[in-house]
Amino acid sequence: MKDAVYRLITSELLNKIPETVSIRTLKIKEALESGDTSLFLSSLRELFAQIPSVLYMDEEKYYHSLFIMIMYMSGIEIESEVNTNIGRIDGVIETKDKIYIIEFKLDKTPGEALQQIFRKKYYEKYTGREKEIVLMGVSFTCGDIKMITESV
Repeated sequence: MKDAVYRLITSELLNKIPETVSIRTLKIKEALESGDTSLFLSSLRELFAQIPSVLYMDEEKYYHSLFIMIMYMSGIEIESEVNTNIGRIDGVIETKDKIYIIEFKLDKTPGEALQQIFRKKYYEKYTGREKEIVLMGVSFTCGDIKMITESV
């Protein structure tokens, strides 16, 4: 019931029929569960392209919060601002067999985001879980989303 209400609200906000919204959010969830980061990125780009440029804000937290909402609307639980012994991880998504550690950057390269994950060893908190750990550096600009991933 809750999922149906979310789809209806989202479809109203995007002026789309609920089935279209359901397909988009299902693609995002399936992409993460299967490890298809190319599909995940193209799905995110498709959603962000719906936002008129006059609504964009030049702040990382703007993109971070939109990313969180997209994940929740897709049925994906994401932990945000996860504390570690030497910093805060922007986002952690855990699927059945994968853990995604995500770092966001605004107007920087996804490589810089990935370097921060390595430099601060964000992945160490999750090494004992016997799941594949996927590090995801995500960069946002007003016109694009870029991403690189690496497994550890």
